[in-house]
Amino acid sequence: MLLRTVRISLTFILVLLAARYAHADTIPDFGAGIQETLRSLQPAEWKPFKAGSHPALTLGGRITLKECQSYPYHDNSSGELGFQRLASDLVAGLQQGLQCLAGLGPMGRLHPYHEQNAHRLIGLLNDDTGKVLRCVEDRTFAYAVAHPAEFPGAGHEILIDTYRISGFLSRKFDRATYRDFFNLSEPLIEDHLTGKPLHVDGMHRYRNLPALMFHEVTHWLGYEHTNLTADVVDLYETCCFAGSDHISDAAINRGFQQRACGILKDPEVWQANQSSRKKLWYSKGYYRLKREIRKASD
Repeated sequence: MLLRTVRISLTFILVLLAARYAHADTIPDFGAGIQETLRSLQPAEWKPFKAGSHPALTLGGRITLKECQSYPYHDNSSGELGFQRLASDLVAGLQQGLQCLAGLGPMGRLHPYHEQNAHRLIGLLNDDTGKVLRCVEDRTFAYAVAHPAEFPGAGHEILIDTYRISGFLSRKFDRATYRDFFNLSEPLIEDHLTGKPLHVDGMHRYRNLPALMFHEVTHWLGYEHTNLTADVVDLYETCCFAGSDHISDAAINRGFQQRACGILKDPEVWQANQSSRKKLWYSKGYYRLKREIRKASD
């Protein structure tokens, strides 16, 4: 029954998303390739990944979700439904992100450089290298961390910190940091370290989880965060997923989304070699986008 429920859920979300991007037929081969890749992830199999441990959910025999019974937020334990929610968020993020890079999304055609990245990502999702999404609690200082394969044939992994994406303050800092940086009183520090975790100003509960999943998967292509040149991962999330998750004002987000998509369409930037792209990143003032998004964050 659980397996049937997961299959129904993934099939339903694919139908909804396919309807949303019905105009994908303008590039039928590419659109069909994306849909076939996502359909291939529908067969879901429950199996233990270690004797006596929690089960894992494997999608299409290629992507395994581990220890995600408390996804998305560690305080909302949902058992097997946590795995199902993560599977749906992953599929939704891949659908929207790949459609966007292929030029089939609402923001229109990007530079062909990004269509090639969509092809690369589809190839990666369809190959036999191991791919794991593992949920952890308060083990990273980010919402999620992607580990690209270190050499051909090696596995890829994403760690999703259900503590951080739920907006809780990490328990890993020393007391001086809680006192001097977060301005917590000694009683609050003690409560935080020994009792219920705290929400404090600046701790953000991530809302667009499909965007977060696609953001992390694009790291598997080898891109890292930088402001020295084009930050492809941040540009993709901002353009393809309607701005920043940290900004609630829709009008402000539309402006940032349009700017990010404009950068992704700039032929001069994406036809340049790495050295020239770095110079263009500064001469065109594109480096300001990330700073301004951070400044406008809630």
